[in-house]
Parts: sequence; structure tokens; C-alpha cells
Amino acid sequence: MKRKIKYLSLLMVCLVSYSVMAQKCPENLSITTSISSTSNEQKRAQHLIEANNEILDGHVEYIAGNQILLTSGFSVTGSATVSFNGRIENCDSAPKVDKTITLSPNPVKTNFNLTTQEDMMRWELSNQFGNLNLKGLSNEHSLKSATIDLTDYPTGIYFISITFKDGEIVTKTVIKE
Repeated sequence: MKRKIKYLSLLMVCLVSYSVMAQKCPENLSITTSISSTSNEQKRAQHLIEANNEILDGHVEYIAGNQILLTSGFSVTGSATVSFNGRIENCDSAPKVDKTITLSPNPVKTNFNLTTQEDMMRWELSNQFGNLNLKGLSNEHSLKSATIDLTDYPTGIYFISITFKDGEIVTKTVIKE
């Protein structure tokens, strides 16, 4: 009989843990516990996060739908590895993933390669004064790389703006030697 009770208790703990993990963000969240681990930690709430805790290490991010209130007692201190970020965002939205763009070589003398992990619609290269120098369009369904020739262009700083198929525009700096 004791074994059945232990298994039943363990099953109940597992079910409770699963239901807590599966539920949506809480409406409001009050944070009072200090954070001292070197890991990443993210707290989300539908409307309000109120925090009066200490962040001593790691990367901590608070995301709330309407307001993040840092009250008396809130502090971020510690080593160079500690960071804090707070933002207003829909609680259920997925975290934004940065686009990976490689420009190689950079600085460039003649040609450089532009490589992305996601499909590009087009790219445009402008000089430091905003004058458009070169552009490329995607005639294919999946343009993820391009070789750009700067041989005939003067030494200087250039900006390449990449427009992705999802509409996001990312601008990077290219240095011509």
C-alpha cells in the first residue's frame, strides 16, 4: 500500500509540474527573490511585473504586456557577466530571433561575400553620404548569398541594407580599403 501512495504522489507532482509549465503567462507577477545564478532567466506577465529583487549574476529579462515597475530594493550589481533587460511586449509572442548575416572579408579590397541563413528579397549598398552605389534583387526563390564587387569604388565606409522575405531590413557596415 505504501508503494502505491508513493507512486501516486510522484504522479501528482509530475502532473502539477506539467500543468504549471503548460499554462500561459500570469496576469501580474511580483518578483522578490534575488537572482544569483550565471544562467539566463526570463520572466513574463500579461500586464504587470513588479520587482524589488537583486540581480547579482546572469542575464535576466522581464517582459510584460503593459508595465514593468522596478520598486525600492531593485538592483543590478555584480560581475561583468550580469545584465538586465526589460521590455513591453505581448506575453504570448515568441522571442525575436536575430538574423545571421556574414560579410567576408570585411574590410574588403575587391570582392566580399554576403551570406545569410534566411531568404533575402534584395540588398542595397550605399556610401557614407547615403548615395546608392549598388543593388541586387532576388530572382530566385531562395537567395541566401551574393558576391559584391567593390574593385572600382573608393576607399571608405559603406552600408549594406538587406531586405528579407519577411520584410525585416537589417543594415551592416562594410569597410573598403
